[in-house]
Amino acid sequence: ASCSADGRDAYVVVPTSASESLELIALMQNETESGERKPFFLGVRDQVTENDWRRDDDADLTYDNWKGDNDNTTNCAEMSINTNDNAKWKYAPCEDIHRIICQRPRAVTTTTTTTT
Repeated sequence: ASCSADGRDAYVVVPTSASESLELIALMQNETESGERKPFFLGVRDQVTENDWRRDDDADLTYDNWKGDNDNTTNCAEMSINTNDNAKWKYAPCEDIHRIICQRPRAVTTTTTTTT
């Protein structure tokens, strides 16, 4: 899954907290296909080293919410949008067809003040 097709500096979203996960679920519940609430891909992979999950944007993975009985035999991750799953992450084959949410990096603004 990729967000670079439109040429923008964007990446597949990865929630950084439980509250952000719930916000993503709320957003995706409005985007159902034929009334089905299908999962969406997250921007994390362990393709380089097994069980060493990395964000697609190369930032450190500071939050995760893996489902406990999940069998790690694949290299991509998805998040269910069913609220009774508590936004749990599951391993998913990278070949699966899922929706994605693209996010642009936040702009960092620096301000300099001088006092006289």
